[in-house]
Amino acid sequence: MNTSLQLTFLTIRNRIQLPGADEGSYKKGDTFQGELVGGPTYGVFLIANGTPNQFLEQNPKNEQKQWRTPKAYFFNLAANPDRTSHAKVLSSTVTNPNQASDVKVLPSIEYGFEDLYGGGDQDFDDLIVKIETLAVETII
Repeated sequence: MNTSLQLTFLTIRNRIQLPGADEGSYKKGDTFQGELVGGPTYGVFLIANGTPNQFLEQNPKNEQKQWRTPKAYFFNLAANPDRTSHAKVLSSTVTNPNQASDVKVLPSIEYGFEDLYGGGDQDFDDLIVKIETLAVETII
């Protein structure tokens, strides 16, 4: 198993599940929220045509197969079954170093994903993920 394939499988198998986000029956405009602990590195991905569990059962090698087979798309082109870009940064904010608070709002970033094999229509609006980071200063 090549490195990209191993990372793809492990990323999806070890994903952090957001309430409601793993079921796969979404409507346009649905939102999900979750909190992540600081420290680890997180990866963002899209499963097209299925849920993460369906992907792991039906296409764990992330192969092209039939068009309705679940596929995983990442920022890493080598991890995508078509080696095509399926994600891009839509927007990001800069930090404000002059905030007068113990809670600092750090840069936020918004990613857009394309869900069709071969790059689709390149609108990058099939999944939008916004990550906002907060840091609490602790004075010892």
